Amino acid sequence: MTPGAARVAVYALLDYQQYLYAQGLLEEHQGTYSGADVPPKNPMPAISVYSESDMERFVTAARGVDIRWWAFMAYLVDTGRRIGETLSLRWDHFRLDDALAYVELPETKTNEPQYVPLTERLAREVFTPEHIAWMKQTPLRVGSAPNVGDYRSQPFPWSYNVARARFERFTERAGLPNKGFHCFRHSVITSRLAAGVPIQAVAALAGHKNVGTTDSRYNHTNALAFARFVERTAHV
Repeated sequence: MTPGAARVAVYALLDYQQYLYAQGLLEEHQGTYSGADVPPKNPMPAISVYSESDMERFVTAARGVDIRWWAFMAYLVDTGRRIGETLSLRWDHFRLDDALAYVELPETKTNEPQYVPLTERLAREVFTPEHIAWMKQTPLRVGSAPNVGDYRSQPFPWSYNVARARFERFTERAGLPNKGFHCFRHSVITSRLAAGVPIQAVAALAGHKNVGTTDSRYNHTNALAFARFVERTAHV
């Protein structure tokens, strides 16, 4: 049995013990179990976010590769959305003609549709009609054909393994840190919180149903991130 499964079993027994007490089927003097030796939770891995300068270096370096890779990196850096959602994007998810350009995601991790507002860079520089036409008309490399989707209907039609392998080669050639795709999500959320964006807004932009998830798992701010507020609040 794994430590996680053992924890579930122990807490189920503790709940049953409380039920027996409530029903008068067990007296406390007959012996109780506190669960003191329950296996500990697996420690959360340490997260190191990308710096803002690193994030911009990713986008700048990607522009020298091709339009599709530039769009891919800019989307991750500017939105902080999950890699699975990004690779699953289809052109018919984009709403670029609205006053506020956005992407409408019909299916997400929460099993609910979500909206992803696009930054000015994404809306005005990256996903222009000319660039979209290029991505819809330009086939991917022949060698990756078995592992990709339809480039005419998907902006980023790679499988996760293909995208990860390409990212590894890209970071190595560009001399950029490779902390994995999910680090972009941590970095964007942390940056927004450090900028003073209300956590409810940050959670909504990230697609979190609970602000507790945003704060406990993705908030890597520290005191220095809020240093600009010191003088403003020193005499309050």
